Amino acid sequence: MVKKMGEQILSALNKEARFKTFRAWEPIEKTHNNDLKADFRNKQDQLSNYILQLEPYLGNNLMITSPGNKWIVYPLDTAIEIILSHEKRHLSQIKKQLNLD
Repeated sequence: MVKKMGEQILSALNKEARFKTFRAWEPIEKTHNNDLKADFRNKQDQLSNYILQLEPYLGNNLMITSPGNKWIVYPLDTAIEIILSHEKRHLSQIKKQLNLD
């Protein structure tokens, strides 16, 4: 059941976004400026470094709780897949936003 929850979240992220985000994750204010690409790249570099630090723990069936709900638990490996899918979605959003400016 734990594995299924992570798989469902991952599956939802891999579909084209047709729903709004949860209120807890909505941005406080909408800001779009010229530094958007640089900020995103810096955050991706940080994320990459964090994932590299987790490498020794991957494949060990370690479970973590979701940052959105303490009752949702899934494997660390799945969490990383969820994070990467989520980041791909952000990249797509940034590309769309930059084309609008």
